[in-house]
Amino acid sequence: MRRLPVVLVIAVLGVLLLATIATAVLTGTSSSSSSADAATAPAQPAAPAAPAQPAAPAAGAPASGAPAAPAQQAGPLSVAFLGDGYTSGSPAGGQGPANYTALLGKQDGWRVTNESVYGSGYVAGQALQTRLQKIVAAGPQVVVVTAGRADDVSDPAAVGAAATKLYQDLRTRLPQAKIVVIGPMWLGGDAPARMLPVRDAIQAAATKAQLPVVDPLVNRWFNGSDQDGIAPDGEILNDKGHQRLAQLVDSAVTGTGVLPK
Repeated sequence: MRRLPVVLVIAVLGVLLLATIATAVLTGTSSSSSSADAATAPAQPAAPAAPAQPAAPAAGAPASGAPAAPAQQAGPLSVAFLGDGYTSGSPAGGQGPANYTALLGKQDGWRVTNESVYGSGYVAGQALQTRLQKIVAAGPQVVVVTAGRADDVSDPAAVGAAATKLYQDLRTRLPQAKIVVIGPMWLGGDAPARMLPVRDAIQAAATKAQLPVVDPLVNRWFNGSDQDGIAPDGEILNDKGHQRLAQLVDSAVTGTGVLPK
């Protein structure tokens, strides 16, 4: 086999070497250009951060958009009286500002509602239950129920049933109110025997409803003392009697512990 001349071999090798060098140079130039392009390209804006979520409300706080609980109303104590002729007053005394409930309102700073009717009782006359809606509408914080004298000839069982219903309705319709029961009064001496079962029926209904009850018969209101507060007919109070009754009721209601400190 004929050998190629040495010069030709060297020439071929030289061409191959030049080709390799040229390729390497072109490749480096392309990489440098790409790097330069990357360095000079404008930076892409960062993706916007997700909006912060509002913190969850603290325990017990109203949810966003939910109405807040109403604030406690400031002002005078609201006291309602539901009673008979001793609390309504009469031409003999206790009308208008001379009424013992008005005297208590002025003395203690109470806002007083007086829904009392002469000659009424739990079942007698214009029964207490018929005025329940007026008491509820007043929205009192304290309710004083004081009656029973006019029920002296009524069936004690009927009086007890009426008292039970009245107390239940007051508790249901005025669940935040404090209720005090004052039993029947008898002026100028000891109450007759017929009054005692009525008094007992009222007390039993109050005890069943877990209401504090005051007994004027046991405490001898206007019995042996304060006779100058009794009108000439011996059955109703004059203005002086209402002044004394204001003291007695104030002490009795305060003694039950229902009034706010």
